Amino acid sequence: MDHGFTSQHFTLLDYWSGRARQKGLPANDQAYEILQDAYEATARWAQLLQEQYFPQGRRKILRRPTDQSHKFKPYTWARIYPTPNSPQQLAYTVGIDAVGEFCVKIDTVNAPYKLRAKYEAVRGPNYQDSAISAVIAPKTGLAMSLENLVDWSAQQIAQFGMTYSEVAYKLELVSPVLQLVTDQQLTKTCFEQWLACLVDGAEQLDSMWWQRDRNVFFKHALRGDRIEVELGLDPRGRNWAVQINEPSVAGSDNPTAGIAVDQTGARFLLRQGRLQVNARRAVSVKGNEFVRMTGLRPVEIDGTLGSRRDWFLVAALDEPASAIRRKTADFVERCWAVYVPEGAATGKAFPSSFAEPSKEERGGSYVIPAKQAIDEKLVIRRHGDVWHALTSLLSARGLNYWKGRIDGGFEIDLEVTPPKRAPLLIEIKTSTATSDIYTGLGQLLLYRRLFPHLTDHHPVLLVPEGIRPEMRHAILACGVFPHTYQLDASDADTVEFSADFLAICGVS
Repeated sequence: MDHGFTSQHFTLLDYWSGRARQKGLPANDQAYEILQDAYEATARWAQLLQEQYFPQGRRKILRRPTDQSHKFKPYTWARIYPTPNSPQQLAYTVGIDAVGEFCVKIDTVNAPYKLRAKYEAVRGPNYQDSAISAVIAPKTGLAMSLENLVDWSAQQIAQFGMTYSEVAYKLELVSPVLQLVTDQQLTKTCFEQWLACLVDGAEQLDSMWWQRDRNVFFKHALRGDRIEVELGLDPRGRNWAVQINEPSVAGSDNPTAGIAVDQTGARFLLRQGRLQVNARRAVSVKGNEFVRMTGLRPVEIDGTLGSRRDWFLVAALDEPASAIRRKTADFVERCWAVYVPEGAATGKAFPSSFAEPSKEERGGSYVIPAKQAIDEKLVIRRHGDVWHALTSLLSARGLNYWKGRIDGGFEIDLEVTPPKRAPLLIEIKTSTATSDIYTGLGQLLLYRRLFPHLTDHHPVLLVPEGIRPEMRHAILACGVFPHTYQLDASDADTVEFSADFLAICGVS
């Protein structure tokens, strides 16, 4: 469906910004009428985004091109509140502006000076580089359909460095203290929603499911009528990082998972900070040791229920499904680190070098036009196939590995700890194009300088066969080890790694 925006809307927003509305002047009336169409387009954008991705929420739409002083505004906007009781002074907003951008962000509404100043400290100096906003150029946005624009908006919200609730807590608009839900049916409904989000974004592999874009694997079952889910990074399903099970008695201290709400009614999936013994770790982890080894911090729980245990956020359930999957994957990766004998589990805290939130490494203001979007999906698929094949070999031989996102929005493809060898830091690329080589090389060099726990890792750039000899020599000269694989495009299960690479991984 056509979203209704045109290049003329941007031109008129720029030209008429700040000018007085004067009825009866032909040019003035015409501009007002055309900009009303831009507001109607913004309203359709917000309506579809709210209905599809925030079904429990509400929206507030402004339809006048002028402000209270009867001057033309330099933007259009509409507000989306994720829950019925979300604070009026904070909303997701969508719109276009005179600067020449389609924008989605978390923003204040009619905020007094002190609140606005506090918000700007959280947001940063501008929207373009903020962790809680995303923009695209008119050319890109105008080429989209309404459905594409809405999907892009939800994708960017999912990649924000903070959720709506986290921003509301920082601005002290909502208390961060949560209350455990004791309503059994509400708890069941929330677990069903969470599991449906996971399954909807995953591929089935026999009895398991694979979240390909994050390489998280999970298995779910029913014990009686209760949902039980095991999650981890093992493609063979032999070792799980964490179990998240629907409680038999909602809101009590005994179950390790539960649902909580804040004062607005926003819903959260929580897990206690306790991990049991498994084949990779001989002792259980809980309390301060869980905090130290995962880098997670417990949420505040109302003192009447659940206060004797530490609870940790898995996902905010009133966010888009892609955000729920991303936050769940983050939690799983942190828990998996506990079971890795090297690195975090040998006494090093989970790497946390950046205090400020940031967007995902792929970038919140980034979008791919229609034709290239197909290529991007193919890149993700091929990357996942290579990762799956490699970790299957590592798992089969009992070798330790880890992947995950590090604070600051950086993503590590793989850390491998071969026996009696230096640990490896591996970056996987799906082509030998100069841009991929350049990016992978930069990531490996940067990560080993940014994060102390990676300093002694051997950096490995894993690329398809066909790398040019002069490029290989140049990579080696930078202190990075290039290795190769072969991928049969017609058979995702057929990935062959070079003998030298398997040797340094401890697979022979």
